[in-house]
Amino acid sequence: QALHLPERQSRFVSALAAAAPDWSAWPPATATAPVPLRLFPAPEAIEVEDASPTPEAPPRIFLWRRRRHHTARAQGPDRRLGAWWQDETDARDYWAVEDQAGRRLWLCRDLATGRWFVHGLLAPGDMTASP
Repeated sequence: QALHLPERQSRFVSALAAAAPDWSAWPPATATAPVPLRLFPAPEAIEVEDASPTPEAPPRIFLWRRRRHHTARAQGPDRRLGAWWQDETDARDYWAVEDQAGRRLWLCRDLATGRWFVHGLLAPGDMTASP
């Protein structure tokens, strides 16, 4: 759906639906911002152990699901805002982060609180930017 927050962009469609889904809201193939292969129902909080020297960049070391992750590469940010015309005040910056073990996570920072979260898992692939 044509909404900016990831958890509101998708909708379930029955495999038995008579009409084909409308893919017009799907990002074009030329979009550079990665989208997650698996999106969590809600962002999962992480604990930042070593913050980046710049507050806008993703953390260098963080704990998620009781496991320490060291950021090797990062790509972003991709700013997403809630539907302000519907009184949604959410605003987040999203980052594609690859840790030293090669795991690719979709991190987001809540712009109101500054807290970091993992919101999904990204497919394997090349990342050219670095933290």
